[in-house]
Amino acid sequence: MLVYDLYSRATNLAKVNTIGQIFQQKTLSLSVWAKEKGEERIIQMLEYFIAATNQYFDFNNKMSIANSRQTAELIYSTYLQLTITDILFVFRNARLGKYGEVIGLNGGKILTWFYHHFEERCQVAVTETLREHHNATYDVFERSGQDQKISQIRDQIRAANKQEIHQKPTA
Repeated sequence: MLVYDLYSRATNLAKVNTIGQIFQQKTLSLSVWAKEKGEERIIQMLEYFIAATNQYFDFNNKMSIANSRQTAELIYSTYLQLTITDILFVFRNARLGKYGEVIGLNGGKILTWFYHHFEERCQVAVTETLREHHNATYDVFERSGQDQKISQIRDQIRAANKQEIHQKPTA
């Protein structure tokens, strides 16, 4: 449990309540971390988080060490692009019941939490990217005055088209 608490404090998880805030944390992805620390160390960290969650729920039937290991390996191999903040966020949300009531803990249930988190994370990322693109495009037009110029040119073209239609050819 200590490892989970240390990482939670180090990543300032208490201030993270949305996926958008995870993006603002700028923590390293599991793949980058693995290059620095080694794959085995990352998998062990995930095992600690699973054990801490298992201990938190205090079920009579605990996940086996082998099941925890397999689940950690699957999380690592499937969600390399997630950050440590994402990982902690998923486990905290599970504790808070955001993925439904937890009656027992097993690898499938944990992987389902990560699946739902990843799907939501992708949706938020797309929305953020589109918003940033729109804002950047609008800012470029605002700074350059292009939006006014384009609007004026469009009005001139419409006026010229109207004049052509109303004028009869002389022959």
